[in-house]
Amino acid sequence: MSQTVNTYPVKGMTCAACANSVENILKMTDGVSDAKVNYASGQAQVTYDQELQDFRGLQKMVQAIGYDLSEKVDYEKIKAEKKADLLWYRKRLVIAAVFSIPVFLLSMVFPGQPYEDWAMLILSFPVIFFSGQHFYVSAYKKLLHRQFNMDTLIAMGTGSAFLYSLLNTFFPNLFVEPHLYYESAVVIITLILLGNFLEERAKAKTGEAIEKLMGLQPNEAIVVEGANETIVAIEDLQEGQIVKVVPGDKIPVDGLVENGALFVDESMLTGEPVAVEKVNGDQVAAGTINKSGAALVRTQKIGEGTQLAQIIRWVNEAQNSKAPAQKLADRISSIFVPVVIGLALVSGLIWYFVGPEPNGINAFTIFITVLIIACPCALGLATPTAIMVGMGKGAKNGVLLKDAEALEKMQHLNVLLLDKTGTLTEGKPMVSEIFVSPDVDDKMAFSALKSLEKHSEHPLAKTIVEHFTGFTDLEVSNFKSVAGKGVEGVIEGVQYLATKPLGSEEKWYNDAFQSLDTRGASIIELKKENTPILLVGFEDKIKHGAKEQIEQFKKKQLQVVLLTGDNERSAESVSEVLKLDEVRANQLPKDKLEAVKEFQKQGKAVAMAGDGINDAPALSQADLGIAMGTGTDVAMASADVTLLHGDISKINTAIKLSSQISATIKQNLFWAFFYNVLAIPIAAGVLYPLNGFLLNPMIAGGAMAFSSLTVVLNSLWLKAKPL
Repeated sequence: MSQTVNTYPVKGMTCAACANSVENILKMTDGVSDAKVNYASGQAQVTYDQELQDFRGLQKMVQAIGYDLSEKVDYEKIKAEKKADLLWYRKRLVIAAVFSIPVFLLSMVFPGQPYEDWAMLILSFPVIFFSGQHFYVSAYKKLLHRQFNMDTLIAMGTGSAFLYSLLNTFFPNLFVEPHLYYESAVVIITLILLGNFLEERAKAKTGEAIEKLMGLQPNEAIVVEGANETIVAIEDLQEGQIVKVVPGDKIPVDGLVENGALFVDESMLTGEPVAVEKVNGDQVAAGTINKSGAALVRTQKIGEGTQLAQIIRWVNEAQNSKAPAQKLADRISSIFVPVVIGLALVSGLIWYFVGPEPNGINAFTIFITVLIIACPCALGLATPTAIMVGMGKGAKNGVLLKDAEALEKMQHLNVLLLDKTGTLTEGKPMVSEIFVSPDVDDKMAFSALKSLEKHSEHPLAKTIVEHFTGFTDLEVSNFKSVAGKGVEGVIEGVQYLATKPLGSEEKWYNDAFQSLDTRGASIIELKKENTPILLVGFEDKIKHGAKEQIEQFKKKQLQVVLLTGDNERSAESVSEVLKLDEVRANQLPKDKLEAVKEFQKQGKAVAMAGDGINDAPALSQADLGIAMGTGTDVAMASADVTLLHGDISKINTAIKLSSQISATIKQNLFWAFFYNVLAIPIAAGVLYPLNGFLLNPMIAGGAMAFSSLTVVLNSLWLKAKPL
């Protein structure tokens, strides 16, 4: 067997049930061992035996149920298609709204106008046959494969209302009490299209993470051959070539520094804010940023082989591995639709064969009335109205939700994985503690360090200058920046050197170094004529209120785990203050991704909170990805939830909001069905043998409208609930 795993874009999906249909047909295909279809990303990840199956065979199976596969994942093409889909929905929504409003006004506000029946019929045509056409096509295709979803309910309810109205327009004497339902049909389609448009707009953002990651890769590189320098497109680079990296550049390749020295921002890989010095023989990675210095780098890996390309693959695979959320409305529809159709048919047949004259007309009236009473207007509104109100409420409270799926996930979490830098801490190193030799004038030492660092390109230089802003600027002569060593210069005739700790036999120095090193602090040492006189520690401070929030998470029975690219000492120091359940340090993007998978394999629902590019794969893989609003665009694009201002207290706000919205949705679904289910037996004529009562289709429409009004009002009530 020759197993392969490939990802293919899927075209034509309009709901989560569509993704479920495509997934099921792929799993039933010969040679396929597994298939996962993600509605949000519009992609299918298929594992199959190459000896038994190929792309054309998979495509043929998918096409048979009304969808299509593309052979290659082209992110630019996918982006363009998502944009086109959004425009497609917007166009149909606008047309539906333009024609639905006058139909609604003629029927409900200004009834009795001349030729209103014909006017409503003409105005309804664009809504039914253009804006709502895909609902009927989708329902027909589902019916061919004995499947039902929301599209089936929409087509069934609006179609029966339109056909009944059409008959009454052309044959007004056909039924005893004729009534028109044009407004019900067109308003339902318009409201459902509004929900579809909002959902499609959310879907269009699912590829942003990968787009932004791809934007980290520069398009060109400077290739050095002897004395010649040539600008070459990235795709034309070859392994072994020498590329030149200058200040401010994104490094174009994975490779080794051959000549020179750089300070490189590697937060993409580690999440840590302090740039790392790179000298001859050190590894650098594509997409990381050269903050200062220049060097020649020998290319080792290019294109698909770089760490950046791996991160892009991990994010894409994680997004596609999420099981598609089968909406509750679709699950209900799969049962409700065949039951309603069955009841309508049985009721109509009973009235036709057993009922009084005119039995044919009565049977058809009963059949139509049962279908209308089950119309999905309220069902279609139950979720989107609660989501729209809830998302607005969340935004006002600093919580941005990407889609409805995030809400359901929040209530069932077991594990919360937290990045350190920028999530639990402020995300920038600050001077935390200063130790001065007892034999030295403090003010002179501070001024000397500040004056040296004003000329330095070291990542911590700016922090030092800002911290010692009140001290005198001294003139520095013979200034030098020495790669791998630090900066040095002569001040008032004395040689000073600012460097990383080099060690000393003096007690004050060792005590100070031990105190800072135990906490994992970054340390800069100032030497005067080769004698250490000053040690400065730098730490990323824990965010205000973080400890209280961790306590709240634990009260919710959440296991809280720290995942950080920082060193063990720094990680343990933060954990000791916050009382975390577990700590994992030195975590690269792949390690964080694997940690999420590890907890998921244990059957736990996992939330991951982070702010960096290095967190993106884990954020995508987690059941719930939470990004800090103060972090990178890539992190926010990969996550389900973004917390404005990077305030982790908003995680608790989000969980409470999730509970409120979910409760509202369940209440809405109850009211959506309460009137309809209660009235279905009456619509079928069960009261007729007792008192001769038959439910008028107009009353059926009223029950449907009242249930919709109840749903909307209940959703609006969500605004008033405190968080």
